[in-house]
Amino acid sequence: MLIADDYAPLRESLRAVLENAGLEVIEAENGAVALQVVVANDVDVMLVDLKMPVCDGYEVLRRLGEPAPPVIVLSAFEQATAEDVQTEFGPKVFAALRKPVSPGLLLDTVRRAVESYRTAKTLQSSHEVVDGLVTWSHPL
Repeated sequence: MLIADDYAPLRESLRAVLENAGLEVIEAENGAVALQVVVANDVDVMLVDLKMPVCDGYEVLRRLGEPAPPVIVLSAFEQATAEDVQTEFGPKVFAALRKPVSPGLLLDTVRRAVESYRTAKTLQSSHEVVDGLVTWSHPL
């Protein structure tokens, strides 16, 4: 689980909620660091603020490669609505939540995103195994 937000007190608060729920959390203070973390680590879900210095959440979403972990956008949505963000970035955005978010809604959304991502990875692995099999035909 990656939290990308430039406001340290919020990152710490979110981290506490998520770690108390048993999740492993990595923090990033901006989008550039978040992109480095995603490349270097197996991240199941990203929690990303839209307004950050150096590299904002919009740029993170543009630069994420495929397959990308699901992104939960967490923002005040001052410049765009949650629907705008989901429309612009499609399946990369698992959910868009408005700050401040309740711990219950956050945990529920994160759990659904983790489950969705892990299921997708399992299916992808299964397809790779099937694609790699050689089928043999035997005459009857």
